[in-house]
Amino acid sequence: MKTLFFVKLTSLVVGIALLVVSVFLLLNTKDFLSEAVVTQGTVLELVESRSSDSITYRPVVQFTNESGQLVNFTSSTSSNPPSYSPGQQVEVLYQPGERNSPRINSFFHYGEQRRFLPV
Repeated sequence: MKTLFFVKLTSLVVGIALLVVSVFLLLNTKDFLSEAVVTQGTVLELVESRSSDSITYRPVVQFTNESGQLVNFTSSTSSNPPSYSPGQQVEVLYQPGERNSPRINSFFHYGEQRRFLPV
């Protein structure tokens, strides 16, 4: 009986913690999308990311911000096979004034998730 109670209590605590993290991520994403500027960028190159058992590729993207400055960034998402090719046009989301905010608007970042967010 005590073991069953402990398992139930542990499951409840883990579930609540996951719910809190999910709400935090949802609100963070909602804030980013409400302030983000959308522009077009170009994939310049693919950078290899190596782990112990695989190689994946992250795109390096260049876009022009609102101030007319060229900005380069490396996507935080990598894949194998590569999701993008050098020279490919991509939609970029970024927050003006935030150096580390640019992201490719893709399924993994926001593409399909947008329909579920009440922005």
